[in-house]
Amino acid sequence: MAARLTREPRAAQLTLAISLVAVVWLYWDAMHPVFKDLDMYHRIGLGPYEGTYWKDPYWNTGPPFFQVFVMPVVVFYQLVPSVGMRLALVFFWNLALSIAVTSVSVRSLAASIDDRGRTVIGPVPAVIYICAWLCTLPLLRANFHLQQINLVPTLLCVLAFARLGRRRDDSLAGVLTGLAASIKVAPVVLLPYFWRRWRTLGAALATGAVLAVIPALIYGIPTLINAWRFWLFESIPAQKGAREILNISVPGLMHRLVDQADPASVREFNTVLLNLGPGWAEALGALIGFGAVALLYFAIWRGPKKRAPMADLAVLLPAANLAGAVAWQHHLVSLLPAYALILIYLTSSSGGQRRKRAVAAMLGASLALSYLQFLHGPQAIRALWIGANAFGSVTISAYLAILAALLARNDNLYEPGTLTAPATPQPS
Repeated sequence: MAARLTREPRAAQLTLAISLVAVVWLYWDAMHPVFKDLDMYHRIGLGPYEGTYWKDPYWNTGPPFFQVFVMPVVVFYQLVPSVGMRLALVFFWNLALSIAVTSVSVRSLAASIDDRGRTVIGPVPAVIYICAWLCTLPLLRANFHLQQINLVPTLLCVLAFARLGRRRDDSLAGVLTGLAASIKVAPVVLLPYFWRRWRTLGAALATGAVLAVIPALIYGIPTLINAWRFWLFESIPAQKGAREILNISVPGLMHRLVDQADPASVREFNTVLLNLGPGWAEALGALIGFGAVALLYFAIWRGPKKRAPMADLAVLLPAANLAGAVAWQHHLVSLLPAYALILIYLTSSSGGQRRKRAVAAMLGASLALSYLQFLHGPQAIRALWIGANAFGSVTISAYLAILAALLARNDNLYEPGTLTAPATPQPS
């Protein structure tokens, strides 16, 4: 099929036209001068210039280095006072990041190693790049509209695992992962993957340690100690609870379905008849979320070995995003490598047909649930998505994509770099 797509440009032309329309719509959607998360980054970034650490448990939720990381936003606001110009520049910045994540992910997933140890990139149809980006459109829209920074740590992780695809133990990959984990905590879950990759693991830990103390150079050791105390004992505990209906994490979903359940008799059944105190559902959700990460590690460990590390990142990083107390839709841009892996698998000339049908069905269900957010019009139609999200539609969509990516990754007949190569018969 991939060979036909490569020779037939119509599919690529059609998807390119759709993506261009999507970019225009995303730009229009992002240009509304409402409150953006970037405005809060500006407020957080002012702290180091003022010699203080800004304490807000609901906004300044990252490690202390995060406040240093967003310091350039303050300079950006000074250099670009026009709100419209800032909105446009940040939009195209995020667009460039999304294209970079797509390109690096697809190229790394399509790579194979030849007999001389050289990396060979399989002939990837352009439609794969475009469709992988379009699959993530609802998640990208949240980043563009809110001017979020999730594409930065995602790109850092993608670059790190792309390097591991070329060299099994790479120090720079560890540096990139350590930097990503110092911006957003979720990449910490990737550290067990570096077991027996001692250069990578050591570089990641060293980078994290250095970045943990760098803020002391700006506002001193006592303020840094206070910042770590605030983050560990005030900010992290404040994330408990569903927060709101848009929290898509597994603990948040469990809290919403159980501790905030209606009617009140449901809550009474949970807390009185079962003799369970408040908060047990959220704790169970955390156990489920991190248990899913552990199961994914086990499946990778037990599955076929010679796989692009990017295929492992595709399932681990989004699962890590969903396991924490709070996850918003824009966090799931980390699914982009997963969608890329699924599409490469489905268009490869090798692989089990029964498994491909299952993966295709999961992909379709995942996209249907994800694209529900674009239902607009009458209030009843809009309420459909809100109600579906309350019952975990986005969370289920993400796990369907993760499971489909895992099935693609673990297919014994699938090998990277076989997009146009004839399938080799394998004994069943």
